[in-house]
Amino acid sequence: MQVSPPGSRGPSYSREGSILLPYDRALYQIFADQAALLVEKKTDRTRSFSHILSAPNDADMFRPSRACWNQMQKALNRLSAKNSGYVIKADIANCFGSINQHTLVNHLDSIGYPSALKNALDAMLVLNAGDRNSRGLLQGMFPSDLFGNFYLNPLDEFFKDLGVASVRYVDDLYIFATSLVGAEEIVRALTIKLRDYDLSLNEAKSKLLKSKSLVIEEPDLEKLFAEAVEDFDDEDEIDSDYGFQSEWNDNNGDDDSEDDGGNDEDREIRATKRLFDSISEFPIHAEKIERFCLPLFSAAGSEHAIRYVLANFARRPAMSQIYCSYLAPFLQEKNVLKSLKALLASADLHYDWQRMWILAALLTAEKRDEDVVSLALKFYKEGRMHEALRAVAAVVVAKHGTFSRQKELFDNYGISGSTLQTAVLYGSRYFQKDMRSAARKSWSGHSPTHALVAESIR
Repeated sequence: MQVSPPGSRGPSYSREGSILLPYDRALYQIFADQAALLVEKKTDRTRSFSHILSAPNDADMFRPSRACWNQMQKALNRLSAKNSGYVIKADIANCFGSINQHTLVNHLDSIGYPSALKNALDAMLVLNAGDRNSRGLLQGMFPSDLFGNFYLNPLDEFFKDLGVASVRYVDDLYIFATSLVGAEEIVRALTIKLRDYDLSLNEAKSKLLKSKSLVIEEPDLEKLFAEAVEDFDDEDEIDSDYGFQSEWNDNNGDDDSEDDGGNDEDREIRATKRLFDSISEFPIHAEKIERFCLPLFSAAGSEHAIRYVLANFARRPAMSQIYCSYLAPFLQEKNVLKSLKALLASADLHYDWQRMWILAALLTAEKRDEDVVSLALKFYKEGRMHEALRAVAAVVVAKHGTFSRQKELFDNYGISGSTLQTAVLYGSRYFQKDMRSAARKSWSGHSPTHALVAESIR
């Protein structure tokens, strides 16, 4: 859905891949942090298996999705062995986009979430929704994962009250029934219950099957996943969570991932390659396979998916961040750099954030490329483009531009608002000494954020 006027808030299109500006994202995370323990206490972990909180000192908010998924599979196997009837595999249509924000906030209020935070969170969610009647959560962020999973907790309670066995992973539901008649009654009751929360069943993705056949619905794919998991031992801190929440690697190859002799087969990723190559056999699971395999290929330094990623980049905008994160270490390959440059200038990319992630990848390049710098400078000056893209473009110009390009960036500091000005100040860390010092002294007093950035540069 196109947003009018373009760039008024967020990317020029409302989905997919919408992101918040840094200040809003930090605030959203604070709201989630204050709710997390309350939510976890009220979540039935015998029925809900997604987004389990990690240990307090862990860098990530949740345990790895792979571990949570394995727990769910074990529960399904156990219930399938005990139940000889049927299982309803139910999918909720556009779940995150349909969530009633006021219902969510009132639900939080009922478990003891502080009123001051509740009111502020409510206001923030409404603001992010624009004119969409207080519906929906932006996806790809830990807070939305927490709140979205919590919003569906009443379904777990509903099935418990009915005395029906159920398993849930976010909006994927597995409900066990002893007979076809019982399954029909459950579906009717579920449909009514979903309406209470402004949700509806996605009939196209839902199905009824024998409970014994549940674990072998797609045995070949599950076997490939299981073998790929074994590629990496339990000590490998590698995950493929939705949204690719890991920190962006801007170390220009300073990590020690090349210490294994340069042969990705040494990391025993042959099974991961077989899983990735099965996308043509299981096209409806392409995104699940990509999100699982690409971070593993990155960790192993494997070029196995380069051709696939470049071929699919333009038509898979929601995967832009993961694609670019995977491609960034291979910029020394001429076809990768050439292809990313072509995509950056291409009219086939319809979303500002696609170019933003390409620039973020190119920012990690060791060598300057004048074509990239020229395009980045053009994006920075283009007022119709989103601030997030223009901010990353400014940093690219600062880092890889010649002195004259850096000076042009310096001279254009005043053309835009505080977000871009902060980006230019941050980029001044790459300026030559005198111009860097002048930037810090001239701009550090423009805002508290500027003061912090200037101090870190100093």
